[in-house]
Amino acid sequence: MVQEMQKNVKSRLRFLLPVFFSLFFLVVGSILSYIFVLKPMALVRKSRNWPVVVCNIHSSRVRIHQGEDNPIYSIEIIYSYKYKDREYTSHKYNFWDMGSSSGYKRKKEIVNAYSPGSESICYVNPEKPGQAVLNREIDPEMKYLKFIPFVFILVGFVGLIYEIRKFRRDKALISS
Repeated sequence: MVQEMQKNVKSRLRFLLPVFFSLFFLVVGSILSYIFVLKPMALVRKSRNWPVVVCNIHSSRVRIHQGEDNPIYSIEIIYSYKYKDREYTSHKYNFWDMGSSSGYKRKKEIVNAYSPGSESICYVNPEKPGQAVLNREIDPEMKYLKFIPFVFILVGFVGLIYEIRKFRRDKALISS
């Protein structure tokens, strides 16, 4: 009786652990895809109707951070703009503020285009005027990175389907 219960528990664990593992990948992939892909892409689309205003660039530089092996770089541009007679300050270059990456050359080109003391245009969210960006386009660096969360979802989904089919097959074999 005790051995049968232990066998039953082991059998359930063999099914549940891979299912939890697969669900973990599904949830993590879904959260990552919302934060790093879906939300920024929705803002890109929504920003097509945002008003264009003149902004003054106060500072711009490529920040250097020490990574595990190599230095990594991020854009830091601080600018101010006026919208509906109020002054605002922002630092967002685009909607993909994922932090840093190793592409120094591209970041340096962007920073050079926004030299301190110069004027540029920025796009202001009329619903939240404190939210503005200099570039509302999809970042080319995100071209391939945006697929990483979907790999998590795919692994979780395939793992879940596999385990459910395996469970049904094993159950059918036991029943026959």
